[in-house]
Amino acid sequence: MAGSTLTGSLGLGLIGLAFVSVYFIYRERSSRDELSDLDERYYRARDVRRTICSALMMVIGGLMVFGSQINVQAGRSQVRLWTLTWLAVLGLLAGLLLLAGLDWAANHRFARRNRRELLLEQRKLLADLARERKRESTGQNSRKSPRFHDPSLN
Repeated sequence: MAGSTLTGSLGLGLIGLAFVSVYFIYRERSSRDELSDLDERYYRARDVRRTICSALMMVIGGLMVFGSQINVQAGRSQVRLWTLTWLAVLGLLAGLLLLAGLDWAANHRFARRNRRELLLEQRKLLADLARERKRESTGQNSRKSPRFHDPSLN
């Protein structure tokens, strides 16, 4: 009976964790600034994936509580019910792991895309800076570039 109490408590804890997860998903969503179309699509899909994960966690937690209350000593039908319940938990856990893997892969693609964009912007800025310095060193800088002009240097 102590094992079933522990399992039931873990199930309830999992349900609580899922509710907290959903709360943070929607709280973070409401605090987002204006995003590009690609970023908006990424965050929308991420929210869907994570909400589904939270729902799976709630179902798994509920099944854990239910499975912990089954008296396998009561007969063959109870043993069958217990077995089906825990097989369902294992199947849902596999689905949860699959979604976590998909979420990781999407995060990886998102980070790589943003890194490429930042590197491209950095290259453009360095090229502009090199052109500006070349103009300054050859004395061809008849106008000050507002991008690199620092009035405190005058």
